[in-house]
Amino acid sequence: MDFPPPKRIRTLGVFLCLLVLLIPAPAAQAQSTGGIAISGSFYRHHYKMIPGEKMESSQAEIVVYNNYNLAIQVKITATAPKGVEINLADQVLDMPANTNQTLPVLINLAEEVVPGEYEIRLAADVVPSNVQGVSVVGSAELVTHLTIFGESGKIAVNTITPDNQPFYGLLRLFRKENEQLSPAGEFTGGALDDRLVPGDYVLIEYYNGETVAETQFTIAPDDDKKVTLTAQTLFVDGLSAVPVMREGTQNISSARIDYTLRNIFETTAPLTLKLVVSYNGSPLEELDMVTIPGIDLGTQSNRFTYIPPEGWKNGKYSFEVHALSGGILYGKSKPSELELSTANGADWLSGNVPLFGAAGLVIMVILYVLARKPLLKK
Repeated sequence: MDFPPPKRIRTLGVFLCLLVLLIPAPAAQAQSTGGIAISGSFYRHHYKMIPGEKMESSQAEIVVYNNYNLAIQVKITATAPKGVEINLADQVLDMPANTNQTLPVLINLAEEVVPGEYEIRLAADVVPSNVQGVSVVGSAELVTHLTIFGESGKIAVNTITPDNQPFYGLLRLFRKENEQLSPAGEFTGGALDDRLVPGDYVLIEYYNGETVAETQFTIAPDDDKKVTLTAQTLFVDGLSAVPVMREGTQNISSARIDYTLRNIFETTAPLTLKLVVSYNGSPLEELDMVTIPGIDLGTQSNRFTYIPPEGWKNGKYSFEVHALSGGILYGKSKPSELELSTANGADWLSGNVPLFGAAGLVIMVILYVLARKPLLKK
C-alpha cells in the first residue's frame, strides 16, 4: 500500500486545523451578575388578629432589591393558611436596573378562619427572561408569624418620666395564671401596642437592669386598654432609723435617719427630701429635711436627726424618705421601723432585755442576802 509523502500529510493537517478554527462555535449563554434580595420589617412583625379582621393600614413592609445591571420583572408569591388574604400575592413588579421598591403588607382574615399559630411566607422570584442573550434568575424569601385569636383585647402602653417626658426602657410582659408568671412578650422603646388573649397580666419595665416601673392589668374580650407607666430612676436606698441614747442612760433622745440617694438616669431637677413619719400605723408628721440642687448619676449618702414633736412615746415608729421636685414624687424609700417598749419612751428596751434581766437578778440576790442577816445573828 502506497502512503502520501510526509510533506503532503503535513500540508493536509495544517489545512484541517485552519478549517476547524473558521467554523463558528455555538454562542454560550451569558448569565447576568448581581441578584435580587428582600428585606423590611415584615419578618420582625408578629401579626395578631381575630377572624374577620381586615387591616386598613400597614403594620409592616417588604423591600425588594434588583441588584442586576439590567431591568427585570419580579413576582411576589405568598404562602398563608386558608382564609388569610395578603395584598401582595401574585403581584408582578417592573424593576429598573439597580433599584429597590418598598411595598406595604396588608392582611385580611375571613370570618371562618381557624384560630391558631401560623407562619406567613413572602417570596420574590425573577420572572424568567433572556435579554440580549443574558439569562436572569433568582429568588428570595421572608417568613413571619401570625397568631389568630378566638377572642382578644387591645393594650397600648407608653412610659414617661415623673416630669412627663418620654422614657425608653425595656418592657417585659407576663401572663399570670394561678399566681404563676409566664413570658408573653418583650418590647423595646418603653412602649407597646399589641393584641392579647383575655386574662391577667403583669408588665415590668427595666432600665440598665433596674426595675423602674411595674403594673398589673386584666384584658377582657374586645377591650381597648391604654396604660401610662411612670419610670422611677431615682432610688432611696438603705434607710435606717438608729436610736441615739442620752449619755449614761438607756433613754432615747433622738433617731438618726441614714439613707443613700441613687440616680440611674439623667441629672434630676432640684429636689426636696421629705421625712414621712407614722406612729402605730397612723400618720404622725411630714417634714422637709433638706433641699438639694439635683442629683447626678451615681450615689449620695445623707443623714438627718429626728425628734417627735411631742417627745418619744411607747409604740412603733415608721419612717420613709420621699424625694420630690415641684411636688412630683421622683423616688421613695422602703419603710424603716423603730419600736419603743417603755412608758413615755423614756427607755429604749429593744435589744437590751438581757441587760435588764441580769440587773434584776443581781438586785434579787442582794435583797435575799440582806433578808438573811437578822436570822444569822440569832
